[in-house]
Amino acid sequence: MIFLTRIDVDSWIADFSRLAASVQGAFVPAGVRIDGVAEGSLFAKAGLRAGDVVTAVDGRPLHSLDDTADLYAKAGTARKIGVQVLRAGKPMTLRITIQ
Repeated sequence: MIFLTRIDVDSWIADFSRLAASVQGAFVPAGVRIDGVAEGSLFAKAGLRAGDVVTAVDGRPLHSLDDTADLYAKAGTARKIGVQVLRAGKPMTLRITIQ
């Protein structure tokens, strides 16, 4: 289980430019491949690593910018999030609680 504070989450999502600059990736057929994550960023604190492929969040697949925009819009009220990831080719779920 990964715990994030509501203050930290709100701070990151309030500055979209900083949030977007803290992660590099690209859409691939399976989801979003993470190419880089800034140290100390919200994505790093959430447990994402370079090489991960995020296939879905709370069971909803990530295939487009619209899918990621929906997640961004919901982040301000989210309390628990399950991020489905392929790490080194193996599926896993990062369970995040926002307090």
